[in-house]
Parts: sequence; C-alpha cells; structure tokens
Amino acid sequence: MGEKPRFWIVLSILIGFAILAAFMALWDVTEAHAQAACTDYKTLQSTLAEKAHEQPTGAGLMGDKNQFAWTLFASPKGETWTMVVIDAKGMACVVGGGQNWVDLGAAKGDPT
Repeated sequence: MGEKPRFWIVLSILIGFAILAAFMALWDVTEAHAQAACTDYKTLQSTLAEKAHEQPTGAGLMGDKNQFAWTLFASPKGETWTMVVIDAKGMACVVGGGQNWVDLGAAKGDPT
C-alpha cells in the first residue's frame, strides 16, 4: 500500500519536469532580448532598434512613488517585443520579451 503514494509523487515530479522542459523549449528569445544586462536607456534603445528593429510603443510609471518607468518596445509588425524597466537614474533593464505582439490600442472598457 505504501508503493501507490510513492508512484504518484514520482509521476507528479516527472510531469512537472516535462512541463518545465516544454515551457523552456517554447521560450524563443532574440539576440537583443538575450542581452538582458542593464545599461543606460539610450544604449538599450539603440541596441533594440539596430538588432531587433524595435521602437518604443508604450510606457508607464510604476512603484509606490512612480520611481520607475517601463517602456514596451515592439518591431513594426509585432514579430518581437521587449519590456524594459528604467530607474530614476536612467538605468534600463530588460525584464521580458517575446514574439507576436498585438497592439490592442487604447481600448476603453470591455474589449469584447
């Protein structure tokens, strides 16, 4: 009777690893996204423009006292996108990125 719970534990762990492996395989990152180091905003903006053909498409403030800004960069047809967080000193860090960006515009209310 002690073997059944052990089987389910092992099976759960294996399924977890399979899901993690699948997620990692699907995560495709462009060269510009792979350079996830922090640098000054102007340098990062130039790198994204040159290597990924991405331009700023949206921005906002965050933090309790709006001490950080974020900027979303996307390529012209949305092939790639990059999310960048900028601190008050102008240091910018890539915090995310991906493919197939869809601009929903300034939708008001329920988009459905």
